[in-house]
Amino acid sequence: MSTAINLPADKFDTSMTFVTPDNPPSRVPLDKLAVLPGFNTRVKDAEYQERVVGISESIVANGFFNDKPFAVTMLPDDETVYIYDGEHRFDAAKQAILDGAEFPDGLPVAWAKDGATVRDLTIHLAHGNAGERLNMVELAAVVRRMQGLGMEKPEIAEALGRTTRHIDNLFVLAESNQTVKKAVAAGQIAGAEAVKLVRKHGSKDAATEITARIKKAAEQGKAKATPKTQKPAGPKMRTVTIEHVFKKGEKMGDSLKSLAGSIRELIQISGADVLEEDGTAAIRLTLVDHAAEAAKAEAEKAKAEAAKAKEAEKAKKAKEAEAKKAEAAKKREAEKKLLAEAAKGDGKKATPKKATPAKKAAKPAAKKAADKAASGGKADEAAQKPAEGDSEAQATQVAETPENAPSAPESGAEQTDDGMGGL
Repeated sequence: MSTAINLPADKFDTSMTFVTPDNPPSRVPLDKLAVLPGFNTRVKDAEYQERVVGISESIVANGFFNDKPFAVTMLPDDETVYIYDGEHRFDAAKQAILDGAEFPDGLPVAWAKDGATVRDLTIHLAHGNAGERLNMVELAAVVRRMQGLGMEKPEIAEALGRTTRHIDNLFVLAESNQTVKKAVAAGQIAGAEAVKLVRKHGSKDAATEITARIKKAAEQGKAKATPKTQKPAGPKMRTVTIEHVFKKGEKMGDSLKSLAGSIRELIQISGADVLEEDGTAAIRLTLVDHAAEAAKAEAEKAKAEAAKAKEAEKAKKAKEAEAKKAEAAKKREAEKKLLAEAAKGDGKKATPKKATPAKKAAKPAAKKAADKAASGGKADEAAQKPAEGDSEAQATQVAETPENAPSAPESGAEQTDDGMGGL
């Protein structure tokens, strides 16, 4: 499966000088952060995306680790906080937001010194990627930038802790065309081998040669072109020595026949027995190790199947990442819909039910008599029945206010007219 490869920018403004604000914050909101455009030399390929997905899953599960801050700085008259080291984590944090992670206090940052230059940040870039070291293409972009800053080859070698020979190779790769760089970045050919071909054939012809080598390696089930994959296919040849003892008294003709028999048991004869003008014959004897060749074929087949399985696994992970992203988007849409429905329902709040009035205190005896006379004797019956909807539980929950406070002690003593308010 072919995957797009984004190579580092060939050019970068090396004249910039960076600033640090007064009292720089130790945490910055995600929406205030951005990657310094064109600065990072990372090659963004399938492996880069796989690492981003892995970091994102860790952030969702465990949060963003405070001991892994972004290295940041600012440009004069620009409020954006720029990341110059930590692009993997930045992309992962954005993905984690889509998967439900939250950073209410912002993300941890570490500031470059005030007045830092592109040279300062570039040297940090070369040394600050201990977790995932820069590959040869990424490092080639770094040395080209350092050369643009006016640094000489010995100075660059010392700053990066590399030999001058290695720096020479990086310069050659940096000047190569995109086809050569992409092949090295994708791991289809070793950087040193690509540089050797560029030195021998030039950048354009080396690209053609590398493309042909990669194709030939693929035909053999190999994912990477190496000197070994360029050798002609065929049975393995090796030289053997056959010792034959001539018997005493045996005729020379019989001895030669016996020797020929021994040879035929062990080897195959290739070529013809041709007599030259001087009477000599040239015969080439080669031994074919059929068992070793069969084992080699099986090993090649197993490797090809393993490479195919690896590609299938990569495709599966990429598909799962896409599905996860789609699911997160679906989840966000569902949440938006629920919030919209909730907002509509805020204007239709139910009117709270009025509290059931507390039962009045028992009427005085004189009043009861008057009510009974007026109602034809039905007042007692009505008084004995509780009002509809009342319950014993409701009665016991009425607050003891001056209007409904008990008119007699809770001991259950019989109430008197004096205890009913003096009526």
